[in-house]
Amino acid sequence: MNKYYLNDLVLSNRPITYGIVQPGPNVNPNGIPLIRGKDYSSGKVSTVGLYHVLPEIDKPYSRSKVITDDILLSIAGYVGQVAIVPEQLEGANLTQTTARLSCNPKLVIPKYLYYYLQSEKFYKTQVKKFEKGSAQSGLNLSDVGIFEINLPPLPQQRKIAKILSTVDAVIEKTEAAIAKYQQLKQGLMQDVFTRGIDVTTGKLRPKPEDAPDLYQASELGLIPKEWEVETVDSVAFLRHGYQFRDYDFVKEGIDVVKIGQIGKKGNVNLENSSKIASSRLDEFNSIQLFEGDILMALTGATLGKTAIIRNIDKPMLQNYRVGYFTPRDENKLNKLFLYYLLIGDSVQNEILGFVNAGAQGNIGKADFEKIKIIVPNSIQEQKLSSLKLQSIDQKIHTEQQALAKYQQLKAGLMQDLLTGEVSV
Repeated sequence: MNKYYLNDLVLSNRPITYGIVQPGPNVNPNGIPLIRGKDYSSGKVSTVGLYHVLPEIDKPYSRSKVITDDILLSIAGYVGQVAIVPEQLEGANLTQTTARLSCNPKLVIPKYLYYYLQSEKFYKTQVKKFEKGSAQSGLNLSDVGIFEINLPPLPQQRKIAKILSTVDAVIEKTEAAIAKYQQLKQGLMQDVFTRGIDVTTGKLRPKPEDAPDLYQASELGLIPKEWEVETVDSVAFLRHGYQFRDYDFVKEGIDVVKIGQIGKKGNVNLENSSKIASSRLDEFNSIQLFEGDILMALTGATLGKTAIIRNIDKPMLQNYRVGYFTPRDENKLNKLFLYYLLIGDSVQNEILGFVNAGAQGNIGKADFEKIKIIVPNSIQEQKLSSLKLQSIDQKIHTEQQALAKYQQLKAGLMQDLLTGEVSV
C-alpha cells in the first residue's frame, strides 16, 4: 500500500471545501437542495426532507456544489460521518458542517475511499486525532487535508469496493424487508384491535361500513358486538419489582432485568445486566421471571417500552420500576394477546398522555385502573389474533438476525480488506 494525504487524492480544480455558512430564513422548497449532516446520518444521503435555498444564497458558494460520487465528510455535529453523493443530487450544495471531497480517479476509486473513511481504524487514528473542542467538537479543513490514507493499486481498490458494495446491497435489501414487515404488522394491529377476527372464517371481520350490524357503539367508538371495554387493571395483574441496591450486585450470578434490558425490538437483552449472587435465588422467588413473561418500563425516558421474554432459559429477577404483567384469568384473557394490547397504539398513547399531563415520567397501578382497552369475549379470537401478529414478529426477528449477521460480516471485511491484513 502507498501512503497519501487526503489533499493529494482530490481533484486540483475541486479542493476540499465546505458549503453555505448559514441558510437563515432564505429557505425555499423550489430552490437548490442543501445537504446537512442530519441528511446523511445513516451513511446515505436522504433525498427526502432536504432544505432548499434560493439561488442568490447559493451563488456565492458555487465552489461547494457537489457532483455524483463526491464524498461527504461531516466536520461538525456528526463528526466523522461519511456519505457518497447520489446522481439525483448532483448540483446540490452543502452547509458549513460538511466537507466535500472530489476524488482524483487516477489515484482513488470514490467507493473505495467512501468505505475507507467509514472504517473504525480510520476514525480512531485520524478523526479522533484531529478532533477539537469539547462542548461542540469538530474538524478544521486544514486538518482534514492531512488525514493519512493508505491505498492499494486501483484494480485492488475496485475489487474491495465491489465486495463491500455487494454486502451493502444485501444489508439494504434486508432493511427493506424489515421495514415492510413492520408496516404490515402496524396495519394488522390496527385491524385486529378495531375489527377483530371472525373465528368461523379465520379472517378479519368486514369493516363497520360494510356490515354495521356486526358492531356496537362504545365509549371507545364502534367495536364488534362480541367485545367489551375494560380497564387494563381489571383484566391484568401488575407486579412491581424489587429495589436492588448497588451493594447487592456481584460480578457473576443471576441476571437482574432493569429498564435498560427491555429492548426496542420487544425482547429482553441481558447483555451488560447487573447480577445477584446465585445463592440468593430463593430469597427472591416472588420476582423471578420466566419465558413468555411480559415486562414494561414504568419510568424514565423509555416509559411504556414493552417486551416479552423469549429464548432465555435461565433464572432472571425483576428490578424496581420494571412492571410485570399477567392476565388475571387466562380463561378470559390470552397472555400473548395481552402483550399485543400493551404495545398497541391505544395503550401507548394513553401512557404518553399521562406524561404529557404533567406526570413525572412514572406510571403505576392507579394509572392502569384508568387506561381502557377493548377485549374480545372469545379466547379463541384472542389466540387467532395473537398468532397472526406473532407470525409477522417472527419474520421481523428472522430478518433482524440476518441483518446483524451481514453487518458483522461487513465490519470484518472492512477490517481485513481496508487494512491489507487479508489480500483480495
